[in-house]
Amino acid sequence: MPSMLLRLAVLALLVPAAFSAAPAPAGPSDNPLAYLSPGYQIHATVHYRVRHKDAAVAARVGANLEALHAAFFKYFRASLTARIPFAPLEAVVVASPAEYEALARNVAKAGSIQTDGFYHPKSKFLMLKNSSPMVAIHEGAHQLLHASGIQSDIGDTWTSEGLAELFAAGFKDGQVNPGPPHLLRLSGYRMAKEKKMLRPLRELVSFGNETNFLQKGYTQDQMSVAYDQFWALVHFLLQGEGGKNREKFFDFLQDSATENQVQIPKPVRVVAKNPAALKKKMDQTQKQMDKAVKAQVSSLDDKRLARFKEYFGEDFAALQKRMDESILAIPIPRGALVQQAVNVGALAKPPPAKAPPAKPPAVKPPAVKSPAIRK
Repeated sequence: MPSMLLRLAVLALLVPAAFSAAPAPAGPSDNPLAYLSPGYQIHATVHYRVRHKDAAVAARVGANLEALHAAFFKYFRASLTARIPFAPLEAVVVASPAEYEALARNVAKAGSIQTDGFYHPKSKFLMLKNSSPMVAIHEGAHQLLHASGIQSDIGDTWTSEGLAELFAAGFKDGQVNPGPPHLLRLSGYRMAKEKKMLRPLRELVSFGNETNFLQKGYTQDQMSVAYDQFWALVHFLLQGEGGKNREKFFDFLQDSATENQVQIPKPVRVVAKNPAALKKKMDQTQKQMDKAVKAQVSSLDDKRLARFKEYFGEDFAALQKRMDESILAIPIPRGALVQQAVNVGALAKPPPAKAPPAKPPAVKPPAVKSPAIRK
């Protein structure tokens, strides 16, 4: 099945980048620049500073990010209070796989090592392993969602990832026009439906950015399916059923921006007379803090469910059925899946087919006169 082969080919680009562990306490590892080797240059655009060691790559990335910036605020400002962030927004095209791995492991934690890019909310840096338009636009959308105030650092995963994929699917010929279906995600959704791998909608909408998919027991395939569903839910609410849920979705985003906050308990001063007692006290204190954070995260999950019900109704099963009907009715024209993969950089553009060599013009043989016959 061509769609399955294509999905396997681009899976590395579609693997989610937001399933890393909870942020560590502030420290040197929170500064991405600490892991870059000397020699990076800055390519400046109107709204971005792109650090790089390859000027041509930086120019392409900068142009794609500017296209995203223009499309993002054109799309949102009519419906939301979206502030335009002060320039410059920071991006890095990492020069080597080893540097990228160090950044992913130490700054974004282990979850982003297998991806080609990530956005780090604490430092506000966008980190890219290569110049793929899909990755730059997806992660750049996360950066703009946070910088514009539409989403907080700890927000709803389904809206964050669904919107990022909405913009990634709209890239074509250097422009970003959100709206066309994400055919790669649609293909994954169809296959997951056939294999009965789709997750319950109630479970997906309770996930926040602080939720660790690995701790929830998700496999890599299950995480990819969840991201297929995040895109599908956002696409459905914006465009499905004649767009009747569109304004509700924008109202939901507006109200969500200020509600998703977790107050991390302050460390408690621990005093003990000997090392063993000190360690025991510190372990007890850490357990208390972990329990408090876990309780707050669980409370946020409940709040997310309640807010979703307020806007989109109580019956998750019925909504999921309507979404299935709407999403599965989207056609995938012949060749369109491969073409979109090329547009967003998930597949290399095939070289133009060589024209067959021209045949030499036919040469008419000279007329041969028969010798005269003497009688």
